[in-house]
Amino acid sequence: MLRFLFLLGFISIGLSLLYSYIKVNGLRQSVIGKPTINTAIWIAGKILIFLPSVFILLKIAGWDVSMVRSPWWLEIIAAIIFIESVLLFCAALFHLGESTRVGLPEPGSTPLKTSGLYAFSRNPIYLSLMILGFSANLFVPHLLNLLFFMAGLLIHHYIILAEEQFLKTNFGTAWEQYRKNTGRYF
Repeated sequence: MLRFLFLLGFISIGLSLLYSYIKVNGLRQSVIGKPTINTAIWIAGKILIFLPSVFILLKIAGWDVSMVRSPWWLEIIAAIIFIESVLLFCAALFHLGESTRVGLPEPGSTPLKTSGLYAFSRNPIYLSLMILGFSANLFVPHLLNLLFFMAGLLIHHYIILAEEQFLKTNFGTAWEQYRKNTGRYF
């Protein structure tokens, strides 16, 4: 049952990414924007934030690389947290719609998103990936999993700080008001 839930979650993430790509590409715009920090570190951060997912995939494929055996109840909790992260990811990506970019968009090409999930978190997609990484570490406790997760978190925090400078420059007082009323993560 847990394997099915995790697999369903990964399929949902894939379909959401495909939907966003088609939606943005239909407008003849690139989904790849400008990196907010050094390009090599930015790419490493994107890879690192997704690497804990590989540990989940390995385990559901039958290759458990856990350093310690998780109790069954912890695996269930990890699956519930994982599904919540997938739902948050899909909803945030859907709400971002045509504004979806990996990196910064061209100035003036997208509005400031402040409603829906973005009224509760300025970064619901990043938050969902952080929650997913947490669930992966509960499901597959392994030192490398934890290190990848922590490195991904650190790099993404710097990515977010740089994105905030872009938003301040491009949206001015609207950004400042949004920043005052809505938390970076929660």
